[in-house]
Amino acid sequence: MASTIAHPSFTEETQAEAAQHDSEQWQNAQHCGQVIQMRSPRDTALDELAAIIDYLRANPGLPLPYIRWIEVSATRDEVEQVAEISGQPIDTSGSHPSVIVPFGDAAYRVFHVSDEQMAAHYAWSTDRGAVRPESESA
Repeated sequence: MASTIAHPSFTEETQAEAAQHDSEQWQNAQHCGQVIQMRSPRDTALDELAAIIDYLRANPGLPLPYIRWIEVSATRDEVEQVAEISGQPIDTSGSHPSVIVPFGDAAYRVFHVSDEQMAAHYAWSTDRGAVRPESESA
């Protein structure tokens, strides 16, 4: 089973709050009047990531990933939540507000792409720009 690696700036209180929320939301479900245990999508994803790490540790001859970042597209509120929990600042210097939580040479990056930016991206990528957002139409 995977172990939890806490970032030094995460407090025990914020870790406990996150664990409690996850537990309450996914722990039990009713099916035909019986309580059944469920796994959250979050637990499943974390176990899958841990399985990759376990596999690489068990097979030292395999190459490691070049990029050691986990990137997550999130809402603006989630970006702010990560900043608050981690104590890291929100970087607004690029095209997407983001928070980077470093773990040595690795990092957890959470960023927000606005609806307007996604519309522009979809327009640009559809027929190489033949479809444009309404704000750019003639």
